[in-house]
Amino acid sequence: MPLVTVTAAEGERLQIRLQKRVEKASIVQTHGFDEQGNPTLVSAFGAKVTTWPDQGVDTIASESRSYTVDADNRIVVEPAA
Repeated sequence: MPLVTVTAAEGERLQIRLQKRVEKASIVQTHGFDEQGNPTLVSAFGAKVTTWPDQGVDTIASESRSYTVDADNRIVVEPAA
C-alpha cells in the first residue's frame, strides 16, 4: 500500500481528514398507486452510490506524518482554521 507523508511547514497548521470508501444502494422514490388506485410513494433500491465519510481528523503543526492510502482509503489535506 502506498505511504503518503504530509509535512506542515514551520508555523503552518494543516487538517488531515482520513476517509474510507463506502458503497451502498441508493433509494429511489417515485410516485405510484396502491391496490385501490390511491396515489402513494413507492421506494425501491437503485444503483450503488460511493460515499467517503470521515473516519478521523488530525491536525498537525510544523511536523510530518505518514498515512497509508489505497483504493478504499484516502486523505484530504486542508489548511486548519
